[in-house]
Amino acid sequence: MLVSGRHAVRLLLVHGAATGEAQARALLRAGAAGIGTITDTGVFFDGDRVRELAERSSLDRQAQEASCPRGVYIARLSRATVLDLTRPWADVTRQVNRVPRMPTMTVALLEVHLRIAGRLPWVATLHGFVVHGAELVGFETDPDGVGRFRLEAPGEWFAAWRDRRLPGTPGGRPWVIRRPTVL
Repeated sequence: MLVSGRHAVRLLLVHGAATGEAQARALLRAGAAGIGTITDTGVFFDGDRVRELAERSSLDRQAQEASCPRGVYIARLSRATVLDLTRPWADVTRQVNRVPRMPTMTVALLEVHLRIAGRLPWVATLHGFVVHGAELVGFETDPDGVGRFRLEAPGEWFAAWRDRRLPGTPGGRPWVIRRPTVL
């Protein structure tokens, strides 16, 4: 059953999936509940997909570490990120692979990790919702001089993260690096 955009926002707010209308609308606009159907009276969404989004369970720190014992990079996408989750994996990757400003030491430690391990699980979140997964295999600079993560399709570990939410706090830096629990 289709629900109006207004009703979809209410569902996300009532279930605690979003803390405000702007957050709920950003998730819907990004396609986290699928493609909206545009009609002459507004945009409508699949009600079941909106409810599934609203009821996504949380992946706590212990479960994160269990699924990625060698560490994980979590990209916290800003609300300004232009995102279309209805596109194929490679297209979404190009939307989220920009390297944020990080201290030189952080970048150096990531590069050392990649030299030793060859890859690092990489997850993107939007307002706490896991929206993309990949394997970080390196860094590159695009023709415009913008630093980009070099990402490949995620491994089996991503099954634990797909369609989940991550507990967290608003604000803070645009990344979280979970250090290895095993070497």
